[in-house]
Amino acid sequence: MKKQRNLIGLAILAAGVMFTGACSGDDVGGTDTPETDVVADSGDDAGDAGGDTTPDGGEDTDTAGEPDGGDVDVPDAEVPDADVDPGPDEDDYPPVECAYPSEDESCPDGPFGPGTYFSKFEIVTDKTCCADIDGDGSIDNYLGNDVVGTLGPLLGGDVNGNIQLAIDNGLLMYLMEARSWGNTAYDSSLELKVLEGDYSEETPQTNLSGEGSVYVSAESYDEDGAPRFGFTSARVDEGGVLRASGGSLNARFPGMIEAIDLELTDVSIRAQVAEDPQANLQAGGGFALVDGELSGVLMRDRFFESMNEAALECECIQDTLPLFTYVGTGINDRYQCSLASSDVENCQTASEACRTLANNTLCGGLAGLSGLADIETDEGRAFSIGVRFETVPTELVELP
Repeated sequence: MKKQRNLIGLAILAAGVMFTGACSGDDVGGTDTPETDVVADSGDDAGDAGGDTTPDGGEDTDTAGEPDGGDVDVPDAEVPDADVDPGPDEDDYPPVECAYPSEDESCPDGPFGPGTYFSKFEIVTDKTCCADIDGDGSIDNYLGNDVVGTLGPLLGGDVNGNIQLAIDNGLLMYLMEARSWGNTAYDSSLELKVLEGDYSEETPQTNLSGEGSVYVSAESYDEDGAPRFGFTSARVDEGGVLRASGGSLNARFPGMIEAIDLELTDVSIRAQVAEDPQANLQAGGGFALVDGELSGVLMRDRFFESMNEAALECECIQDTLPLFTYVGTGINDRYQCSLASSDVENCQTASEACRTLANNTLCGGLAGLSGLADIETDEGRAFSIGVRFETVPTELVELP
């Protein structure tokens, strides 16, 4: 339980808001590359192809029963609208040599494509970032703007400071792997997966400098060996702006009770591919991202289910099962705190994790906020989140 001492308060919220599908089709911090519209001209009449004729020395020839070869509309050939930018020509951005995966036997080979390591993950505490998820014209960031500001003192004080401390000490190792990425300046499609680090033989300082390597955790994959988390689509817009959407990211924090397992869904990111250090898109290479913005949602019901599961791990919480109870209907549905005063007393000498769960103020505060979930999804109500991030290059290594 020593690892819980500094971070468990943070973990109860930040695990829910840390890592873990597209934000209603909107990319973070911008819009998709415009499509090229082709406008067909209505065309001029092709003219008379024939008509009635009067042979010399005879009666008019009756042409009523014959097809009229008269006016025929023939549309002009489709002409691109000169006012619409057709977008970049992919021929201007050929793939770099040995981009992963490569069939060239002379190229580096390995189990992973270029990797990147999160060196910064900062929950935005206002509504300046990062996306309009529900399409109402305003930025959505309930967890950062409302929850962190309201319950921050109960969650370890400086939530973002504690997140950064965990990153700096190598306790949080979140990674991404890219595949089928040919050019850092522009690529219309690539694969982007989210992975979790198991351990590193390098110091945290080496890893944060972009010169390290990290063993990828087996928890990053499902039973079939496929990555559990990632983005359904990703691209690099002209100018080196990486955009990805349709993402999900796992929530896991050091010191957190293992029963808490959350994920952000409907995740989109936007970030500038760093020119220095230069990206290496080969097997075992790495890349850096700056000015990153992430948006997504935390499913409300799953969050409170995980809190209840976490309470089961605390022996001092005996009279409060479940910790949170679902009440109400429709737009008034919410969760209420069912914490018994006897359990508050029982947990006074328990682990910091259990003392946090048995905190009346925190329990009541979370329950009060549960009815204010700001995003409606097909799966239920959810809390929005906005995050700013940066990453550094890293070599992804397979566990022995």
